[in-house]
Amino acid sequence: MDFLYADQLSPATSEDLQRAFQTYVQDAKRRVLHDLQFPNEPRQVAPNEDIKVSESGRVDISGASAVMNVNGLMLQTLMDKNPDARFALEESFPIASAYVGAMPGGPLIHLNALSDGAVMPAEAAQQALDYWQTTAPQVLAHPAWAESADVRAAYAKLAEGQANLLAHQNFTGEAEQLYEVARRLAPEAPGPVEQYAIFLSRQGRRNEALQVLDAFLQAHPQQQASVLQLQQWMLETSPSGP
Repeated sequence: MDFLYADQLSPATSEDLQRAFQTYVQDAKRRVLHDLQFPNEPRQVAPNEDIKVSESGRVDISGASAVMNVNGLMLQTLMDKNPDARFALEESFPIASAYVGAMPGGPLIHLNALSDGAVMPAEAAQQALDYWQTTAPQVLAHPAWAESADVRAAYAKLAEGQANLLAHQNFTGEAEQLYEVARRLAPEAPGPVEQYAIFLSRQGRRNEALQVLDAFLQAHPQQQASVLQLQQWMLETSPSGP
């Protein structure tokens, strides 16, 4: 980043990284202790977030969610240091902290697009859904793109990211439809189906979420490790629902 944008941005530093890591570790310790002390309450540790606290109080973390939480703190630091710059996100894994004040725009997530306290308008959620309901058929109709699992997965990941954003902003109807679009784009990709299942579970539809994961696992048994881990998280954290 220094090489590309040194004359345009104030970069995050190694000290910022250390501060972000310590902030995350403190929060992670609080959440894992909550889950141990209050097992009947909703779990605060996320799927794909492995947090271990030793008897001495040492915290060890691993997993994609842990990494992305630290990345989210670093992203916020970078934006705070460059208040006049505009940022957009193409996420590999969800960064929930980036969704505050964000808006969908084309295939990307535009960060800090809303003023403090403003709520995403319903028209923006519908426009995001319309965009993908138009774009996905074009991708699948393109002979070379449709035959490329990598191309379809890349588009599916973008759609999945916007579905995560809409779900975070409580546009649940549009989010569910957009998860379905992402799954149609790349039915063999684990990301869209796992995020859709997490969405269903958080809506109190755990049984439906487990059925979605079971169907995916039957079709793609090579994804067993991550799917079984997510199913276990759901069984421990969510009411069964309809």
